[in-house]
Amino acid sequence: MRNIFFLLIVFTSAYAQSQINYNTEAKTDLAVQDSIISKKFKTFKDDKRKLDSLTSIFSKDVPNSYSLLLQSKKKLDSVIKIGQTSVDFYSLKGVHKDSIQKYISFPENYNWSDVGETNQFIIEEPDTAVKKDPVTYYLFGEEKIILEDSVINNPVASSILNNVADSDSETHFGTFWFPADQAVIPIKLKKKIKKKAIDNKKTIKLDSIVYKDNLKDTTLVTYKYLKFDRINFELYEGSVRDLRVYLKDEKNNTHVFENRTPISLLRFNRVSALNFINYTAQQTDVNLDLSKYTLRISDVLRYSYGVDGNYVPNNVSFSFPLKNKNEETDKLEKTNEKSPNYYELRQSTALNNVIDLRAYTDVLGLSNNNENGIAQIEGEADFFLFTYNMSNSSVFLFKKIKPYVSYARFDDDDRFIETSMGDMNNQEIDDNLSIIERAYFNTGLTLDLLSFKFKKEDPFEVRWYFSTRYQTAKVRLNEETEDYTTLGFGTGLGFEFRRLKNFAFDYSIEFDSYNTSQYNDVNGLGNTNSFGVLRTEAEVSYYPAKKKHNAIFLRLRAFDDINARGSSFFQAQFGYKFTIGAGKVAVK
Repeated sequence: MRNIFFLLIVFTSAYAQSQINYNTEAKTDLAVQDSIISKKFKTFKDDKRKLDSLTSIFSKDVPNSYSLLLQSKKKLDSVIKIGQTSVDFYSLKGVHKDSIQKYISFPENYNWSDVGETNQFIIEEPDTAVKKDPVTYYLFGEEKIILEDSVINNPVASSILNNVADSDSETHFGTFWFPADQAVIPIKLKKKIKKKAIDNKKTIKLDSIVYKDNLKDTTLVTYKYLKFDRINFELYEGSVRDLRVYLKDEKNNTHVFENRTPISLLRFNRVSALNFINYTAQQTDVNLDLSKYTLRISDVLRYSYGVDGNYVPNNVSFSFPLKNKNEETDKLEKTNEKSPNYYELRQSTALNNVIDLRAYTDVLGLSNNNENGIAQIEGEADFFLFTYNMSNSSVFLFKKIKPYVSYARFDDDDRFIETSMGDMNNQEIDDNLSIIERAYFNTGLTLDLLSFKFKKEDPFEVRWYFSTRYQTAKVRLNEETEDYTTLGFGTGLGFEFRRLKNFAFDYSIEFDSYNTSQYNDVNGLGNTNSFGVLRTEAEVSYYPAKKKHNAIFLRLRAFDDINARGSSFFQAQFGYKFTIGAGKVAVK
């Protein structure tokens, strides 16, 4: 009990620390951007004055000066766009307008064009630049997409909608956003510098700003700009577990940024602007060191759940942008080729996608080597509690509970608990484990107390859990049958290994303490004392790629009574997953 109270205190502290003061964050963030905008605007004005001077004397250097001015305008427009986006973000988070105006200001009488949504290196004239509105797509599963405007008239869209408008209907969970192709994306470098370096202006680059962390430390922030290419990420049990962003530089070299710890999907909209991911690799050998730069997640990916979709979707992986067929050119094009994209995430909420239903047969029971159930139907489901990992780690506390229920069918000769005559002319149960072995009804739940991965790349996960198990078997006394019940509480360690996405091995070891005396009052049967059981389980599962409903399983279990040496039994179960259709049970 002390351990549980300790975990609750740790969790409460971690949760409290995760709350965000957006006003403080806005003050620091917008002040940095305001300084950069001021520097870029000053450079732009200097270049414009130089061009005006050269034009007035018809100098031959006008073309070069004009190119320099366009480059200055490109950089200025990109930082203004980032500033405007940040202002919109902090406004939505409740930072007062007057406070925002104190932190950041934009150049007056300046006509800026949204170059990030056209092309980073081709700048349109201000009078002709057109800002593209974001395009919305419906995303069904992993690959089916429909342009919002074509839902009614497009035959492909109609076909997809017809396929999902049955018992396997799909529901809108939320909406993803990511930038246009070639959009300007800022990356940031923070490093500590000495006071002498501040006085030496040659050490401070144009895209840098110096600010004090406290009375002793000073930080230099340097910005660089790349262009958006694509993004891959995995949703797993309510978190963005693996996130990789691919950006390109002016020479078309690819640079990769990725996360180190999970990010809760339900809080993604709140924390994505405050989370940065690290540079990990470049796919081409170039003389450009970005190893210490970071990327703000909200600059490349945003998510907001629907009003009725604040739930955990199924595990799925995405790669954005997708490609859609252009009806005019009959060619596949990136959906974000001309503008940012919104993707509405839709997934099936049919019963077979929520509840894991399985049918097993026991090989040892069929061969008469053990008195196990020859057939078993089992159902279980995950219900998520706190899908928020502890700060800067992959550790989750009280992440989910998993209730389960199962029914077993026995041969007539093996249905009953074995008894023999004991003291005081009462029957006594010969083997405590037979209560568990011959239970025809099992129900209970497991609660994940702690779950984690050592590293994101590791193909296995560890979980420490609490369990409660309620089991009912039949006992026969004087030609009459009675139900005999036991309730157990325990704890265990589980290990989930993945050889492939669709090929898994799960192993667990668990200790349970069972009690029968408080739940049974069978006339003529002496009550059994409490007993402890060591339960070991290993399961291998496989399903064809993208056909999770065709899964097969092999499960091995061993039960040992720790109070009675030599008392044990084993189960070897082979099974498959089945689904519930409209009014019938269908095996897939």
